[in-house]
Amino acid sequence: MSSRSAESWTRFAGRMVYAMRAYSFTAAVVPSLIGTACAVQMHGATVRFDAAAAARLAFVLLGAVALQVVSNVVNDVVDADTGLDNARNAGAANALVARVVTRGEAELIVAAAALVAASAAVRL
Repeated sequence: MSSRSAESWTRFAGRMVYAMRAYSFTAAVVPSLIGTACAVQMHGATVRFDAAAAARLAFVLLGAVALQVVSNVVNDVVDADTGLDNARNAGAANALVARVVTRGEAELIVAAAALVAASAAVRL
């Protein structure tokens, strides 16, 4: 891979992470971990944390984060479409308003994240 294409890939990945609002993933991960801890506490002796349980937890976290991505990006699309977010208010951080991603890229992110969430759910 040439340095020019590596730079382009890095820039593209950065734009996608910005659009997904990765800083908000804790809103999906923390409740999932707390729910898991509560389940273990309630069912203590009957719960085995083996490789299968670790895999299930990983799929839960993957699905939760994917749903958070869908929620974040759909929110940005709707807010940009309705004019709720614009360059003159806090909506300037909206990835579409800031022109970090195109509408097509936002739709692609939503479709990919929804597919990941559905795949994680099927696996569970």
